Amino acid sequence: MKHTKILVWDLPVRLFHILLVIGFAASYIIAKFLGEDAPTFPYHAMLGLTLVVLVILRLIWAVSGTRWARLTALKLNPADLVAYFKSVVTRKDETRTNHTGHNPATSVTMLLMFTLICWIGWTGYQSANGTSAMKGPHELAVNGMLVLIAVHVVGVIIHTLQHGTGMLTAMINGNKSGDPADAIPNAAPVTAMAIVLITGFFLGSLVASFNPSTGETKWPITGKPLVLGESEENEGPPVGELEREDD
Repeated sequence: MKHTKILVWDLPVRLFHILLVIGFAASYIIAKFLGEDAPTFPYHAMLGLTLVVLVILRLIWAVSGTRWARLTALKLNPADLVAYFKSVVTRKDETRTNHTGHNPATSVTMLLMFTLICWIGWTGYQSANGTSAMKGPHELAVNGMLVLIAVHVVGVIIHTLQHGTGMLTAMINGNKSGDPADAIPNAAPVTAMAIVLITGFFLGSLVASFNPSTGETKWPITGKPLVLGESEENEGPPVGELEREDD
């Protein structure tokens, strides 16, 4: 069967990948390298919540989107995953011809990433609202996400070296080698714009409503208070002042 370059990844899928990488990297850098006491730390939380919204939008598109963006297109059969890893080890050129969309490894990785992003957002939210027991699970989930990212990057490199197909390039321009009958009809630019506007509005609302003195912002639309960290009012007096009060 003759294969040619076809459109496989629509704009919503490609934008999701790009925004996820940028958002997670920015949030991680703020938390890891600037620390919890930095004035920028609340923005780490805002970015994390925005990533949860982004995942929700991606899941909606996974039900209603183009052919290869849907959950039904994922290769989740354990036998397929085993066969895929065997093809990697034996260097058989199966991945290029059998997996127009996500291959079995990226299918599983994608679902794990969706789950971890939502769990990271939830545990981070609970931790900011005083549930200290969630801090450990939050950090563990972040580390798990880092491991998944590392495995994914290594997998992309191995796939590219073995099969000469640019998975990274495909996620940028949307094109892969495949049967013309498997091509999607269009890149869904209107949906992509909607995703950008919704996530931009959500993050922009959190930033615009943020009060550094209280460590609070407001949920978009509802206007309900959202705690992002300890406020200056709740930090209490220095230890030295407490000792003088005891005297």
